[in-house]
Amino acid sequence: MNESNVDQVHQAATEAAIQEGIKAEVKIVLEKKAGETTFRRHIEASDARAALNGLAILIVEYAKIVGLEVTKVLSLLAVSLTAPVLRRDKEHEKAGE
Repeated sequence: MNESNVDQVHQAATEAAIQEGIKAEVKIVLEKKAGETTFRRHIEASDARAALNGLAILIVEYAKIVGLEVTKVLSLLAVSLTAPVLRRDKEHEKAGE
């Protein structure tokens, strides 16, 4: 599959996710109050697919806002989600656990 075909498949998948998201009922709430270090989060959706499509749409829109490719945003998310785990694993190794 050449790069043009990959782009077409990616675009089609993005459009399909957006269309599914439009059809589904999804409510995503993320709230953080000033001075607090934690977020209150709540997702309501008609099913798991609808919830994931809602998250996918948020990621696509965020990528547009910051001017990055979606794959770069996902890469950054993956690193930010795994980095604390990697640090914690190294600390356990040093402690002999």
